[in-house]
Amino acid sequence: MANGARDGGNGCFNIPAATNPNLDATGAHCAAGQSGQVWFLAGSFGTLPSPINRSCTVPTGTSLLVPVLTQADGAALLDCDGPGPYAVPCADFTFNGKKGLPALREEAKLSQDNPRLQLTIDNVPVSNLPAYRAESPVFSFMLTTGNVISYLLSAFGIAGSQPPGIYAPAVSDGYWVMFTPLSPGTHTIYFEGIQAGGFATGGILTP
Repeated sequence: MANGARDGGNGCFNIPAATNPNLDATGAHCAAGQSGQVWFLAGSFGTLPSPINRSCTVPTGTSLLVPVLTQADGAALLDCDGPGPYAVPCADFTFNGKKGLPALREEAKLSQDNPRLQLTIDNVPVSNLPAYRAESPVFSFMLTTGNVISYLLSAFGIAGSQPPGIYAPAVSDGYWVMFTPLSPGTHTIYFEGIQAGGFATGGILTP
């Protein structure tokens, strides 16, 4: 995702902008799209002022996945197969001397090299955060009406919108940390990631 818009994890693309957790400054939409035994704690697309303080009630016995710093690149993600300056087919997308899917991989990778990372839970730092880096397989995703990509295009002052549909290919790179279920009660999770082209920060209270 170009222009400093950083994915807070790829599972939020299919949630409309109006209720998307990555665009939520309070935590009111933290349950949007959640199910099962793992909840994803959203990051930021880089459009909210920092720090972001969110409160979220999580079901007892639920593990938490935290995107300390991540980036997704690909179709409809302000790289290729989009409107205006992003209308190039993904097969022809070039970056750093590479073309197509290898170029998308390279863009995601370089965005995550040598960042500054911080993650604490109840004021206790999580050590060795670079060890939590992961590269995704190639994936597809769905955009709805009123989707976040159209919102970001408008936020960045770029004409056009991204139609609803299923898009591919896309890849991501970054640092994800999963916690086993926390004890019942109030907890504070703080995470921050800084890279050359983007900034993501958040604080989440989880009973």
